[in-house]
Amino acid sequence: MNAELEKTIEIPKAAMSISARKSDPPRKFAGTDVAQWLHAHNVDTITIVGYMTSNCDLATAVEAEGLGFETEILSDATGAIDLANEADTISDEACILH
Repeated sequence: MNAELEKTIEIPKAAMSISARKSDPPRKFAGTDVAQWLHAHNVDTITIVGYMTSNCDLATAVEAEGLGFETEILSDATGAIDLANEADTISDEACILH
């Protein structure tokens, strides 16, 4: 899957963008100096966007909160797939909204 940032979105110069590869763990702080960099630059809130809200985005948010950051997940900039198993199903919209 390839994606491009909407041309009308302006990223502040102090912003940090972290990209993920398929082989990366679902959370984005483990084994990196990202948290230290954010704390050193007095960042207290992170905004999470991306795909697989119910996995990668949520894991990153939980990890970030444990490291002392406020987190926000932008529902109009995330996505998920419908999940199903023998117990139940949940739609991608429900994953994002809950």
